[in-house]
Amino acid sequence: SVCDRRVKIKKVVVQNPVHSHDSLSFKVTPHFQYYRIDVFLTQMLPWRSRQQIHKDIDQGTIRLNEKPTKAAKKIKSEDVVWVGVPSSAIEDSDLAENKRPRLETIFEDDYFLAINKPGNLAVHPNKRYLKNNVLSLLRHEREKQGAGAPDPTEMRLLHRLDLETSGLLLLSKSKLAHLPIAAQFEDKKIQKIYLAIVNGDVSPSEGKISGDVVKDMKSQVALK
Repeated sequence: SVCDRRVKIKKVVVQNPVHSHDSLSFKVTPHFQYYRIDVFLTQMLPWRSRQQIHKDIDQGTIRLNEKPTKAAKKIKSEDVVWVGVPSSAIEDSDLAENKRPRLETIFEDDYFLAINKPGNLAVHPNKRYLKNNVLSLLRHEREKQGAGAPDPTEMRLLHRLDLETSGLLLLSKSKLAHLPIAAQFEDKKIQKIYLAIVNGDVSPSEGKISGDVVKDMKSQVALK
């Protein structure tokens, strides 16, 4: 049988003697039974380093069942881990259902999923976009499907697109499917084709441009 690794996340306000923070809470599922709390959080908060998690535990902004804890503490099923985060980091965590971006599925089978990622959408959780990102949105949709849906925690990005970039994004649906294709991306054996909009008289209509891509210092448009 497959272990249920889904973790319930919600925004709360935690009061403690050290700080008052907007926080996230993680309810521990049986899969994570006896994990160290710092190891557990490196999986729940992939944008935070283990060193930063240790610092937050020492400062009391990470708590276990509303009590101070230690990095090496072993967690149990049904425990609740509280993580204090700045308000700006959870600005998108309460997105209303009708405001969540809709991700168009281009292709899907038992092993892979290809979606059309819109622009201005992060591909994975980070300290600013905890829920408004591709992985979190997909997992949210799969969890709503309930029993029989693929385990949403198994979804992995096979490559990345910048936040501002739209286009085809490929994900694997299991570790077994992920490894060989990820290796092909890493070895640059996957061919990518990009479309660009040009202005003016382009001649010839076909050919090869070989050169470095540099920033246009005269452009009035700058997203970053």
